Amino acid sequence: MKFEHSVYTNDEIGFKQLSLDLLNKSYSIYKTRLRELQEQYSEESVHFFRVSSRRFLESLILLNRFFPSLYYTKIIKAVKKQLNSLSRLRDLQVMSLASVKMKIKYPIIFEYINYLNQLEFEEVNYLKAYFEQVDPDNFDDFIYFIGLNIRTNRLNELQSFDNFRTIILNDYHHLLEWKDKVDTNITRTIHQLRIRNKKFRYLIELSQPVFKQAKKIVKVLSTQQNKMGAIQDNSVFINEFASFISENPHIEPLLKPILEDLFELNIQLISNFAKSSVILNNLIYFNLDEK
Repeated sequence: MKFEHSVYTNDEIGFKQLSLDLLNKSYSIYKTRLRELQEQYSEESVHFFRVSSRRFLESLILLNRFFPSLYYTKIIKAVKKQLNSLSRLRDLQVMSLASVKMKIKYPIIFEYINYLNQLEFEEVNYLKAYFEQVDPDNFDDFIYFIGLNIRTNRLNELQSFDNFRTIILNDYHHLLEWKDKVDTNITRTIHQLRIRNKKFRYLIELSQPVFKQAKKIVKVLSTQQNKMGAIQDNSVFINEFASFISENPHIEPLLKPILEDLFELNIQLISNFAKSSVILNNLIYFNLDEK
């Protein structure tokens, strides 16, 4: 796994500068997306905020491995809380989109769409009020002291480009360990791999300034993440829809064929993932293990 140092010199100065750039860039984008969300709450602003929050979060998690500090813990806890608050809304929106695609074949699904719209309306109102209370500058002091620690810290053997490379390789092998645990009959195990795959994808993205193969690897990881994400989304849909059926017994016979279609779709999605997931074992094709 070769790092190129055209942007950052392969020494203490270069490594510190990369670390500071990862910190400041991810925080700046996070703050921008938060302000956009507060100024105009929309599906698009929520999406961009979620993406920027994850990248900010993974940047902090990575830097904490090199320059440990309690400041990271405080920020990570708060950002995770913000991300978790948006999970329910995303599930509702994904189910709504999937339901709309089924309305021609199953007009009765309008009952479920109306139900989801009401839940989404309530969730949006709650989230608007929640994020109005979030101060975009809340972490400024923490970020300042993290940056100060990076600038003034005397580097050791664990704070280097060599150790960054080691972290990537170790995390890759941990990803493969989770892949080996997948049982396609248990969707929870696929979801657990998806979480690790997502974290590893962000780690590779963070290495892009020095790792020229990063974009190719990210593309592979993103494709697999989308396939596993489709399985998770459909599994959530199945559970939610089954609950809706149990609460509406008067239209149960009309709703059950929809549930059967969802189960069939899950089988197809899992089969598709199982056939292509071997590519995760082949990231070495991109010279990930090259010395």
